[in-house]
Formats: sequence, structure tokens, C-alpha cells
Amino acid sequence: MPNSDHSDACYNDNFRLSYLKFSKVIFRFLKGIIYDGDICEELSHDVFLKVYERSIHLDPHSRRTMNFLFAVAKNTAFDYLRRKKKEQEKLRALYFLKQITESGRYDVGNMYIKGEIVSTLCDTINSFPENKRSVFIEKNFYNRSSASIAGDAHVSPYRIKQINDEMEQKIRDNLKHYFEEEG
Repeated sequence: MPNSDHSDACYNDNFRLSYLKFSKVIFRFLKGIIYDGDICEELSHDVFLKVYERSIHLDPHSRRTMNFLFAVAKNTAFDYLRRKKKEQEKLRALYFLKQITESGRYDVGNMYIKGEIVSTLCDTINSFPENKRSVFIEKNFYNRSSASIAGDAHVSPYRIKQINDEMEQKIRDNLKHYFEEEG
């Protein structure tokens, strides 16, 4: 048993030192791909979490460790970008389908205005960090309760409500000029 404790301590020390040495470099690398600091911070934590969960030995003094972490970070970034693209495609398809089914006709003028509204709505939703955006989508498109989302996100239901309210207010602010009375 003492050897196991020693090797666990050694693994944890090497992991900790590797994190301290490489986390900022990985963050900057991800920032060059994603451009959003909040998301890059989450993704860089994900890189190290993946390594830790798989008990991959890191040598903080080896250049190979940095190269390995860059490879994990690149794959993590590309996975994120693929998920984001699919999410945006689903949102656009959902809104377009809703427009057509609600209108019952293909009035070009109204479709143009509705298209502008949908585009503004998508842009507004996508302007939020991924964690807030996913809360909003889960709550409003999949009708999940705040408590259920809070359990998955490890935050309070009140925080979920705050995020949702914040996003709804920004959506209202960005869309209000489409619905103001002219005259």
C-alpha cells in the first residue's frame, strides 16, 4: 500500500505542476481558435479534467507533455465548434419551421421581417457564453425545469432563473424595435 500512496502523490504533484506550468499556454492556444475568453477558460479546464479523469501521467518537465496537451486542446476546441455549429443549425431550422407553420402562408414581406427577427434572435442567443446559452436553450426549447438544469450544472435553481431572466431581457431589448408602433 505505501507504494500506491507514493505513486498517487507523485501523480498528483506532476499533474498539479503541469497544470500550473501549461494551463495559461493552453488557454492562449484555445483563444487563438475560439476567441471567447469565457469559453476558452472552460475548455482549458476540460482539457486538464480529461487528462486527470483518464489518469494520464504528465511530466511537467517534458516538452512532450506540452505537445500532448496541445493535441488534447485542439480536439476539445474542434469538438466544441462542431457542437456549436449543430446547435446553431438546429436553432435556425426550428425558427424557420415555426415561422412557416405559424404564418400559414409565404408572404415575402412578412417572411423578410420574420427572418430579420430570427437572425437577431439567433445572434442575441449566440452572443452569450456557452454555459448561459445552454441553460436558456434547455429551459426554453426543451422545457426543462430550473431545478433539473441546476442539478446538471451544479448551481442553484435561483442562478438558473437569473441567467434565463438576463437572456430574456437582452432578447427583449434587441427585438423591441421590430414591435414598436410606427407613427
